[in-house]
Amino acid sequence: MARNRLIQAAERRDDLLGTVLELAGVATGVISLLGREWRRMPDYNETRLLYQRAADVGRDRANADTALVTDRLSPLVAAPDGPRGDELVLSAARRLVHWVADGRPEDGTMSETEVAFARWADAWDSKDHPPELMSELTDRYVEAWTTTLRA
Repeated sequence: MARNRLIQAAERRDDLLGTVLELAGVATGVISLLGREWRRMPDYNETRLLYQRAADVGRDRANADTALVTDRLSPLVAAPDGPRGDELVLSAARRLVHWVADGRPEDGTMSETEVAFARWADAWDSKDHPPELMSELTDRYVEAWTTTLRA
């Protein structure tokens, strides 16, 4: 992996200046990485407008639907890659968008995932959410999606 010049200079020194150079080099690398990732993120307003036009809904409904989809995808995006990885996230996103565009019908197709998400969200919103619990609830949410997408 290529190192930036600040880290290279820090490696040649064994003093306080070397430590400062190393910290500056790491900070520069992190900022650069975050900047690249931020540019790859879709623009929220463009996404909302696209959905608003495609679903033929008003701005408030488009904002609510977009937020709902984003909330429900976040545990899947943060989950460790399972057997289906990105495919699960993309399939779930498609299903969620269709479901919210149809007005979130209570036909039973999404009930298992909604229950699993509610448990995950309650734990996440609690003051103390232990990593073991969040991992278990994330796994259950992934399983619920896997079952839902098979139906």
